[in-house]
Amino acid sequence: MDTTSPVTASDRRRDLRHRTLLKAKAVFNSGHSSFEGVLRNLSTSGARIEFGGFTPLPSVFELRCDGTVQRARVTWRKQGSVGVAFL
Repeated sequence: MDTTSPVTASDRRRDLRHRTLLKAKAVFNSGHSSFEGVLRNLSTSGARIEFGGFTPLPSVFELRCDGTVQRARVTWRKQGSVGVAFL
């Protein structure tokens, strides 16, 4: 009998994520295009950003939040939210 628990997303994360409510901006296309959203959780290796709806982000973009700039890669998309890993 298998007594192991199913692996959840939080079990696969390398770093602990902290809840946030910060204004964020995804910038791409050499700085000519951007989308504003809300940074909902944050860790040293990634984040979850909520947008108002479907947002056609490229797979790699610059994330600006709270005076910092970080290159990010989209790892998942779901109902107006994206998960990103920092590069």
